[in-house]
Amino acid sequence: MLNGIGRGSVALAACVAITSCASQQRITLAQPAPVVASTDIIIQIVDLRDTRQRAFHAEGQPHCFRSYGDEFIAPSKVAYFREVLESRSAPHARANLTLSRFETVEFCDATMARVFGIGLAAAVGGVTGGKVALPEHAPESVGGDTFVLRIAGKINDAPFDVSKQFDYRDIKFTNFPSENPDYRKRIYEAIQSAVDEILAAGVKAAEPGR
Repeated sequence: MLNGIGRGSVALAACVAITSCASQQRITLAQPAPVVASTDIIIQIVDLRDTRQRAFHAEGQPHCFRSYGDEFIAPSKVAYFREVLESRSAPHARANLTLSRFETVEFCDATMARVFGIGLAAAVGGVTGGKVALPEHAPESVGGDTFVLRIAGKINDAPFDVSKQFDYRDIKFTNFPSENPDYRKRIYEAIQSAVDEILAAGVKAAEPGR
């Protein structure tokens, strides 16, 4: 039987292993189907995010979250984003975008509680000092399992800041939710919905009198 220190050590080792494996997660989403048949669509994207925003990082106390970097979605988040933009644009569309945020975050309190119980929280708390700054636009309740997508920037000089989220506590998985095709489908749908809002912001900005 493990004492308190032993349990904490095992939990911390598990946490380190999970974080390492999480950073290697890479998913392939469905190929976006063009809304219109047009090849004359030009999308220019300037990425203003810094190195940390583009990389994986995770925390575990007082809330578990994993912020996935650009390699999370194949071939890359920005490349896939461009594909969806092109697929959902009007014929002969022209768009200049700047990206200031592109967050794909898993809030995973329910998973950690289910798998490791209180031992993990206690162990990680001792390392981090219990100080974790949750990303902006965190879900109202961070006690469960929630995926949050946030994309911000400008399209044709019109600012946009779009967030989409879904609960994945109903999804079955062994190690990470990305193993489940329904989870990947929900990310695909979230990106499509976000892109539609972004394109609408660009169209509105182009209206006469604006």
